[in-house]
Amino acid sequence: MFRLRTLMLRFLLPYLSGLAVAFGVTVTSALAATSGTPPDTPPDRATSRFGAYLAAGHAGSTRDLDAAVVYLKAALAADPASVDLLQRAFIAALVGGQVADAVSLARRLADVHPENPMANLTLAIAAFRASDFDDADLALATLQDNRIGRVVRPLLTAWMTWAQGDADVALAVLTSPTDDPAERRLRTASVAMMHAIGGRLDQAIAGFVSVAEQQGALVLRNTRHLGAAYEVSGDRRKAEALYRSFLAEFPSTRLLNSALARVVEGSPAKLVVETPTEAVAEILFDIARVIDHRREPEVALMLGQLAAWLRPTFPAAHLLIGDLMGTLYDPKHANEAYRKIGDDTDYGWAADLRRAEHLARHDRGDEAETLLRNMAEDDPTASAPLIELGNPLRRDSHFQDAVEAYDSAFSSNPSPHV
Repeated sequence: MFRLRTLMLRFLLPYLSGLAVAFGVTVTSALAATSGTPPDTPPDRATSRFGAYLAAGHAGSTRDLDAAVVYLKAALAADPASVDLLQRAFIAALVGGQVADAVSLARRLADVHPENPMANLTLAIAAFRASDFDDADLALATLQDNRIGRVVRPLLTAWMTWAQGDADVALAVLTSPTDDPAERRLRTASVAMMHAIGGRLDQAIAGFVSVAEQQGALVLRNTRHLGAAYEVSGDRRKAEALYRSFLAEFPSTRLLNSALARVVEGSPAKLVVETPTEAVAEILFDIARVIDHRREPEVALMLGQLAAWLRPTFPAAHLLIGDLMGTLYDPKHANEAYRKIGDDTDYGWAADLRRAEHLARHDRGDEAETLLRNMAEDDPTASAPLIELGNPLRRDSHFQDAVEAYDSAFSSNPSPHV
């Protein structure tokens, strides 16, 4: 909460000082106007520039992202020349997953601040999505040579080139030397995905194996890529061995259950990524996943939203967005992201556990208990729902109820897994 209040002060004070002079009010009296709950719709724009900005700040302090976006847009409509408001409205829209609005705001922002990195990345992604490769290339060219720009530019350039039919040039971009291990791993993964989409499965498998070696451990996304490549190539034995190896190392996960069941049953398989657009979504997700979420959660969330916009049926991205939303904002935003996962049995189960956790943490324990007990009934061998049920009971000092939940968990499965 301290961090959130500090961010809100940083958010409000620079603009408040200028507005206070313009409107003849002090910062103290202006902040007093933020008490109470902001209305559902913005006030009249002729008198609302100051009030809308303060309402946006109030919404942010109460972690209501939707209201913050509404009021920032209202403030911007009343003061369209404000670059500061334009940037804040763009960021809020992108963080909130209103990507179409964020693209429109990014265009305006790039006109007045042509080196804004996130605006240019957003425009590049939008142009790539529309197969407008000339505009995408222009946006990429203006990306600053900062950490994300340095990583993203060659990857997107390569995929644009590949999508236009020049695979040799694309591969040359990705195999150029780099001293950064993270950049090297991302480039290796992109080369492997290109080979997989192009039907060169032996080279794709070699690439995904190289990624695993660079990671130094089994990582879920790459395990999915490698296993699917094995399956599509017809080597189901290696796919099954890989999945079982991962599950042996991470017995608490269910995120490979469907893949293992598919390979055991001999059901048809497909690659994790089948188009350049899906590959770029995968890259954005991968970068978002490895960013330090304690220090840069908003950056990770923006990249995750762009990934999900490129590929709406992307359960892993929606799970990441939900986790970050639950940390930064009201749990309703997290649960909206989790619901987008839909019927995916693996990620849907993980999302339901997180939904229950958010509900319990925000005084909606009855809903959390119902959800967890339904999950336990659906799979009596899974102990995680009952363990999750016991945790808030223990935190609230309902120790006997917590003991009963834990006992049920371990009696249903002496070797618990989620």
